[in-house]
Amino acid sequence: MHKEYNFKIKTLRGKEVGIVNFKIADMRVELYAEGIVVTEQYGYKHMVKEHQLLMQFGQVFKAEILRLKAGGIKTEAAFAHLLNLEGDPYESLLTYNN
Repeated sequence: MHKEYNFKIKTLRGKEVGIVNFKIADMRVELYAEGIVVTEQYGYKHMVKEHQLLMQFGQVFKAEILRLKAGGIKTEAAFAHLLNLEGDPYESLLTYNN
């Protein structure tokens, strides 16, 4: 078993999801899964959106995201902070259009 291993099943946005957290080589890892096709999963949609924004805003933006994450801020919250998004960072990131 890895350090700080935790598995939980939660209901988010009306759907049952599985979330696994653990540390390996002192790096925190989180796995998120829904019982639907991967391309329809909330986590996948976030990764696609985050990739688009990283490509659009470049290396300085990426470095700032990494700095915020190193300080303990979750990924979506870091993006929301830099983009001045209000409300739930998970929702506002998916609907962000510049």
